[in-house]
Amino acid sequence: MATSRKPRKAYRPKPRTLPLTIRHNAEGDTDLQLIPRLDLEALREGRADESQWHGLTARLNLGMVLANNHHPQAAIDVMRSSLDAMRAISTRHARTGKWGAAGDELRAIGQGLDVTDEMQIIATRRELREALRTVHQFGTREGMQCQ
Repeated sequence: MATSRKPRKAYRPKPRTLPLTIRHNAEGDTDLQLIPRLDLEALREGRADESQWHGLTARLNLGMVLANNHHPQAAIDVMRSSLDAMRAISTRHARTGKWGAAGDELRAIGQGLDVTDEMQIIATRRELREALRTVHQFGTREGMQCQ
């Protein structure tokens, strides 16, 4: 009986990862929804800074990408008005040096966060990953603003 002279390959277990259709835990969902709400509250109270503006804008940009890819025109319209409010806040900051918002802008941003939260609950992990990649690609391009 002949024996094989080739050595066996060493066993290398594959790293365990969740399938892309399974979402992160409820605590992660809550964190993704709560932190932008705290940033909006800081903006409402007049104690916001640039990092909070960027956090809100990133969250709303994520909502815009999700709306464009998977949701009806009504969601796109809400997200567009909330991003317009963020642009107005940025323009006002460039003019006055303060991070603040008017009542209509705060309402539009709040509605945008509500819609983004609803879309996040519905979206699969794959959809969220693709949307985050899109936001990151556009956000890191020099001189590019996500719309």
